[in-house]
Amino acid sequence: MPVCSIWIVAGQNRNTITAYNLTEKTTGEPDMWGKAELVQTVILGFNEESKSEPGEEPVWNLLRGLFSTTMSVVDRLGILEDYGIPTVQDVEEEVLDMCNLGQGVYEKGERYGRREGRREGLIEGRTETEQQISQLKQMMVKADRTEEFLAALDNPQVLYRLYREFGIIRD
Repeated sequence: MPVCSIWIVAGQNRNTITAYNLTEKTTGEPDMWGKAELVQTVILGFNEESKSEPGEEPVWNLLRGLFSTTMSVVDRLGILEDYGIPTVQDVEEEVLDMCNLGQGVYEKGERYGRREGRREGLIEGRTETEQQISQLKQMMVKADRTEEFLAALDNPQVLYRLYREFGIIRD
């Protein structure tokens, strides 16, 4: 009996099917495991944004229905029915759970992206603020306004006014 491992890799630029077969090299007892050609790995590179096209492999439409974040539940169940999968109440609930998997993965990625964006924004903001303070310090020392600069460090409103006055930031 053949053994097949199927991997679905979403987020690809286009839909692709890649199959890998083992080759057999035996040392010692021959045929200990059987035939290597019975072991196969199939990788489905899936673009969830792809549209159904005439003549395409049927698996793409099935995957679209299971992993779409935009397709309605009715359309998803219709796809299952097209493939002869019964859609009784229990199956409908399972399909809802499965179909929401794609949405859950999307939302998790979105949360991660926001968290990373905030972190990067904080780092960039700190760097920019440090550069602005350094620039203001140099300008105010040259203008013989060092004490005013030091006092402004404790008052964000005064600091902002000085940034504008010295042309470091513009409204």
